[in-house]
Amino acid sequence: MGGMRFERIEVIDKQWFPASFNNINMKKATLFLMACTVLQAAFSQENHALQLSAGRSFHGTGDLPGFSLDVAYDHSFLKRLDLTTGLTTTIHSDKDRFPTITFILPDQTTQTLQAPDRGMLRYTTAGVQLTSVLNYNFIALPRHKLRLGGGPVLRYENSSQPIAWGYEFNPTKNEVPVYSFGEFGNLHQLSVGFNLGLSYLFKISNRHQAGVRAWFQDDTNGSVITHLSLVVGRYMRFSDREKN
Repeated sequence: MGGMRFERIEVIDKQWFPASFNNINMKKATLFLMACTVLQAAFSQENHALQLSAGRSFHGTGDLPGFSLDVAYDHSFLKRLDLTTGLTTTIHSDKDRFPTITFILPDQTTQTLQAPDRGMLRYTTAGVQLTSVLNYNFIALPRHKLRLGGGPVLRYENSSQPIAWGYEFNPTKNEVPVYSFGEFGNLHQLSVGFNLGLSYLFKISNRHQAGVRAWFQDDTNGSVITHLSLVVGRYMRFSDREKN
């Protein structure tokens, strides 16, 4: 069986792809593959979640009860580190603590009265804020996360609570107390601060999570607020492959 036979192969130029060039490209290729792996992990389904939190909160030392509602985007970029960015609204309200008053009538008898609830001073403090929390996962298991986090707060607050006020209650003249106000503070406050919190998350399914969160915040306006919330979340998908 005949065929073609080459007696000699001559390489015209051996410097087309020098060793240094190959090493550089190998390093670039390795870095590129590592970057692709990191990005693929970063944009996988379970690393992104949209969360909704709601629960009780207290403004100040607990004298203003209310609630908070939070919508947040949670992103896990490392096994132990998560970043949660949220928009939170808070509403707290209370009423004046009117004491029981004892009157001495003209016939020297006494009568104890309590001002009617409808006549008491009521006030509300409400705010909206942006928060960013860097969380460290003490426990980072496939279905469980226990994490401690902290970060900055940018808050706008409006309050109808006066700084100084007084009242006069004479049931022989008026059925309700008569209030006089000495000073109102700045009703519109824009402040910056910080927040610290502890949260637990449980992976219910490939699409949903639930948990609890307790956190504390303070700012330049002195708005100390504590929160205790339930958290529900849904994992977000960014690629067609994850939708299948």
